[in-house]
Amino acid sequence: MIYKYYKDTSNHAINDFKNNRICFKHVSKFNDSFEFDALFDESISLEHTPLEYDGRKILSAQITEQKFRIRVFCASINGNNEHLWKNYANDSRGFCLGYDENEIKSQSNKIMMRRVEYSNEKPRLSCEDIKGSVINQIFHKSLDSDWPKEQELRIVLFLDENDMTIERYNFECELQDYLTPSDYITIQTEISINHNTKKNNELDIFERKTAPLYVYLPIKPKLLIIGKDCPESLRNELESIANQKGIPIRNQGDKNA
Repeated sequence: MIYKYYKDTSNHAINDFKNNRICFKHVSKFNDSFEFDALFDESISLEHTPLEYDGRKILSAQITEQKFRIRVFCASINGNNEHLWKNYANDSRGFCLGYDENEIKSQSNKIMMRRVEYSNEKPRLSCEDIKGSVINQIFHKSLDSDWPKEQELRIVLFLDENDMTIERYNFECELQDYLTPSDYITIQTEISINHNTKKNNELDIFERKTAPLYVYLPIKPKLLIIGKDCPESLRNELESIANQKGIPIRNQGDKNA
């Protein structure tokens, strides 16, 4: 089982609990500034390759594309972690939900699950495998700020073309009519998508991609753990939801939590 800690003030978390769902977030919502601060592997030469000219710019665009497609659900393998109760559950005023990680993984063939590795050695970005390099960063965090105490496990969901809106345009002025909702994220190509195939006098064609910042999967919790200082009103609400769903209830510190 894996565990997700929530603050007592998180209405989103309570709604997700009520609706039997979990939220996968875009990587821009991560809380470790070290993440994605990776280094290009300079030992790999771009000479005599398709990336020889404008290589770094193309690589940067490819990395941005991969990050754009990734949504992450972060959890812990520890359901009785004092560090997490303090920092993620508002000093034990919140609650924790336990989930079956295999049930989550079975929801989609676009899911990858792995324990987070902690190191102050920055991951290397290899131009030979951009997607693999970005994935390695997803499962990496620094040793600073007590991150290892979280005993984190991450579940990554990869979006495909069916999960996003794609618009093509020739000039920047054509984008003026495109509005992006606040809960969506957008990227635009820096290099025309037809730069290798366009004929004489043909206009450059660019793409704009939009996708939701948050993606939900239908997952019912297997366990509710209530913080020792949880307000009575919230405790009553959580217990009512759990009882309606037939979910076991434990208290922070219980040996069988």
